[in-house]
Amino acid sequence: MQLRRLLLMLLAGGALAAACASAYADSDCRDPLFDWANASETDGSSRVNASLIFDRPKLTQSPVTVGCGAVQLETGYTYMYDDENGVRVVRHSFPESLLRVGVIADWFELRADWDYDIQRTKIGGAVDRESGLADLNLGCKFYLTQQDCFLPQTGVILESSIPAGDQPFTSREVLPDIDYCYAWDLTGNDCWTLSGNTELGGTANQVTDDTYVRFTQTVALDHAWSDRIHSFIEFYMFSPINSAADLPQYYFVRGTTVLIMDNLQWDIRTGLGLNKWADDFFAGTGLSLRY
Repeated sequence: MQLRRLLLMLLAGGALAAACASAYADSDCRDPLFDWANASETDGSSRVNASLIFDRPKLTQSPVTVGCGAVQLETGYTYMYDDENGVRVVRHSFPESLLRVGVIADWFELRADWDYDIQRTKIGGAVDRESGLADLNLGCKFYLTQQDCFLPQTGVILESSIPAGDQPFTSREVLPDIDYCYAWDLTGNDCWTLSGNTELGGTANQVTDDTYVRFTQTVALDHAWSDRIHSFIEFYMFSPINSAADLPQYYFVRGTTVLIMDNLQWDIRTGLGLNKWADDFFAGTGLSLRY
């Protein structure tokens, strides 16, 4: 039943992507909603090629939308390992699907992401295995401003979880989230890019099912070795605001992306937990496709 639901969600997402792609096949727009006050005049050459912008594999999301009429499907797999106080947890996460559809205007996109988890927990000689769908997340992104000198390129993501997952991977509640995204091209030619996200949203403790507000801060530095090969380092933190059960977690990540074709990107990343409450290690890979 769980696999059937997952397949149905994938098929529905693919059908929506195909329909939108056929309707807007020739569009490659990338205009923001606003301009900074007193922004300098540009000739349009600073507009980003929409086919090169994907949100994965970093936790730090791009401020930029896919462009009006464009469709992107971003997928991947992550292996996670944690060993704390005699409790060993291994989790596999896939397909980490994020569907992004540009509609209405260049600066607006609809988003839907879903996932399937397999978790193995070992305490002493006892082993517990759980698997199931995670909650569906639905939302939208607004591309707000282009970069103007030291003023960053900005965007905002508004989304909410839909409690359609399986135990123990569902919060059983609708939990809203807001994510402010920003980035600076440090060199003027996209060779070095500094980006970050500031996020506030609801989440749930997997063991107690208690919901609480969590603050997330990310910062990432990206280097373009060529037009098709990029690498990055990233630091992020999860900080519970009103939770007695969960404590802050800190992570360091490094990864590489390779643009195999103009509309197909492959990525790989590894991450380390920097404190005892964070997962010890994770690694993942993925593919992102633009229709």
